[in-house]
Amino acid sequence: MLRVALTLSLLLLILSGCDAVQDFKQMGEKQSRVQALIEQRYGWHVNLGWNIHNAELTQVTLVLSADEVADQRVETLQAIAKEAVAEVFGSRPKAIYVTLVTDLDDD
Repeated sequence: MLRVALTLSLLLLILSGCDAVQDFKQMGEKQSRVQALIEQRYGWHVNLGWNIHNAELTQVTLVLSADEVADQRVETLQAIAKEAVAEVFGSRPKAIYVTLVTDLDDD
C-alpha cells in the first residue's frame, strides 16, 4: 500500500512539473515576442526578463540601451512598456521595470 501511495505521489509530482516546464516555455516565447514587437515598431533592441509566482506574472523588466532611447520621454517609455506587455502577455504584472543601460566605452 505504501508503495502504491509513493508511486501515485511521484506521478503527480512529475505531472505538475510538466505544467511548470510548459509555463516556462510559454513565457520564454512571450519574452521573444515582446522583444520582436518593440524592435519592429521602434527599432530598439530590448532585453526582457520576467518573474512568475504560482503561475502569476509578477514582474517584467525591459532593458533598453540609453543611446537608443535618449530622445524619448519617460512617459513614452512607460506607455510603450505597458502596451507591449499587455499585448503579448495578456496579463498585468504587479510591476514593470524599464531599465536603461549605457555603454562605458567612449568610442
